[in-house]
Amino acid sequence: MTSKTWKKMKNWAYSVPIALMSFLPACEPENEPPTAKLDVTPLTAEVPAQVRMRVTGEDPDGVGDIKQYNLIIGSENIKSTTPIDITRTFTNVGTITVYGQVTDSENQINKTAAKSLELLVGPYIDQSASLVNENEISYSATVHKKTNAQLEIKKDGALLMTIPIPDVNTSGVDFQKVFKYNPDGIIKGNYEFKLKADDLEKTNSIQIQNYKPTTDLSGVDAELMEGVEKTVTLPIPLDKNPEDNPVAIKSAKSLDGKTQAILNGNNLTIKPLTYTGDYQIEIEFGSTVGGLEKAILTGSITQEPWTYYVNPFVSTNSNGAAYDALTTKAQRDAYVQQKLFEDWTNTIMPSFPPNPTWDCTEYSNQLMINLHGIPGAIGYSGFDLDSIYYYFGTLKDNGKYGLPNYFVLVLGGVSGHDMNAILTGDDITKFEDWCFIEPQRDSINVKPGHLYFPETCYIEIRAPPRDREGNQMGIVPIASFNVVNKIATFKQPFTDPNLKIVKNRE
Repeated sequence: MTSKTWKKMKNWAYSVPIALMSFLPACEPENEPPTAKLDVTPLTAEVPAQVRMRVTGEDPDGVGDIKQYNLIIGSENIKSTTPIDITRTFTNVGTITVYGQVTDSENQINKTAAKSLELLVGPYIDQSASLVNENEISYSATVHKKTNAQLEIKKDGALLMTIPIPDVNTSGVDFQKVFKYNPDGIIKGNYEFKLKADDLEKTNSIQIQNYKPTTDLSGVDAELMEGVEKTVTLPIPLDKNPEDNPVAIKSAKSLDGKTQAILNGNNLTIKPLTYTGDYQIEIEFGSTVGGLEKAILTGSITQEPWTYYVNPFVSTNSNGAAYDALTTKAQRDAYVQQKLFEDWTNTIMPSFPPNPTWDCTEYSNQLMINLHGIPGAIGYSGFDLDSIYYYFGTLKDNGKYGLPNYFVLVLGGVSGHDMNAILTGDDITKFEDWCFIEPQRDSINVKPGHLYFPETCYIEIRAPPRDREGNQMGIVPIASFNVVNKIATFKQPFTDPNLKIVKNRE
């Protein structure tokens, strides 16, 4: 090998390591982890509390190497690429764990030690007011760390009462009460409850409305029998506003004209009129202050088991309307006397054979025709005296006076006698309530011992009944009296079971 060649090889051997060394990496320093810092101010506070929380960090490689900051508040995680500095308001009491964390560019993480944020109850007041039992107010108040709380209650803007409420319990309610009508005077209206303690104030409003009174008529026995009045006791209406009790019943009236309603306090007398079937009566109750309400009493009128009736207390037609309006026996007696003086029956003179006989029977019958009337009768209707004798009367003034005049048969003494009678009193069984008439002389209130009226006798009063359609038919006995030495005793004569006799004036 030549020296030249060796020299080249020698130079090449030195140059290779140098060249290889030029491709090896340079020696760099290792990454240093960051350090997180946390500041929470204050750590103990009364709610509502404002707390400042800051997360910062340090890094040997420079603060710019930190790429993320985290603030963890309980379960909340706040992230930022820059240091965190926030102020948060807390309203709930309790303990909250707070810590901070930073992460650098090499994802190395550092956490701070956890700090406990203590949130305590501060001075506060609270209250609640609610309506209970529809007219009472349930109230409660809580006062914490305040010594001078006061409750003001206003009704419709006017001060009703003032109540001091101290802080007597370290936790929980300090005052509770149900305000009532008695003894607190709580009535319908608008109420304001204002609780104050220094700069703290709470206000609640409650309304007690004006309830309408109510009643329940379902338990009232309103079933009637035709012609028989009934008195029922109505239940006392109630009002949810206690100050409006007791509730008065103001009025009662028929809604359909089937009954007459007479109210006396809580007692209602129902008089059925000439109807059967269902009926309705309107009951009004309440007051102007508490409110007026109405309720409907319903019932039914059942037909009585009779076919014919006699009512000796009412006129027989519209001509007797003035008689129906009278209210005392004396007034009715005077009216009867007046109509007898107007009537001509007593002017007919007795007749003797060979003319047809005109005696007490004919006088009684003619007065019956003129005062009472015989509807639908057919016969002589003139005023010729001979014809009157011949036909034993005339229908000329049939029913002219419309009075409930009846036949009277008197048995005793030498022979029988016919008279008339009108029940001007109130009781069919009382002898003194009958006005006995001597038709030949226009005499009223004839007594035993007067002329043809023996002191001891038997008296039977006969009347024409009517059917349900008002048709008059026949003659039936309705009352009788045994008279002994002028003392009369009532005796009920036999009557058809299908006949109804009204015995007392309604």
